[in-house]
Amino acid sequence: MAEFENFGFYTIDADYLEFLNRKDTEVYYNASYRNAIKPFVGIIINMSEYKYFIPLTSAKEKHTRWKNNCDERYQDLFEKEYAFCLTIKDKIRTRAEKIYKHQKETKMVRRTYCDFSCCENALREWLQRRKREA
Repeated sequence: MAEFENFGFYTIDADYLEFLNRKDTEVYYNASYRNAIKPFVGIIINMSEYKYFIPLTSAKEKHTRWKNNCDERYQDLFEKEYAFCLTIKDKIRTRAEKIYKHQKETKMVRRTYCDFSCCENALREWLQRRKREA
């Protein structure tokens, strides 16, 4: 069963994001992430033995206006989005679990969905590389 770890702001390692994008182009990456720390608003969900980040904000330019938590309009928008997501968190969890399970059972990856097996293999490869570099 899928379980939420946390709703919140997360910064994602640009190197890892780029690495995942090279493995699966449905994992969005933009080179501009290297020039500015852009928080992603989303959910961490535990699926099987892996943790997945489900973004609740898009990577569009309007979401890059974050200024050290000082932009009151953006903070207000986040709080409203957060409150809404809390009201539908069971639907989000059920949908994520259904997509994950269906993909794992059928080995079919629908358009616009990341390939979970590919991402899981990429994670293992990433961790092995990091371990060798340490």
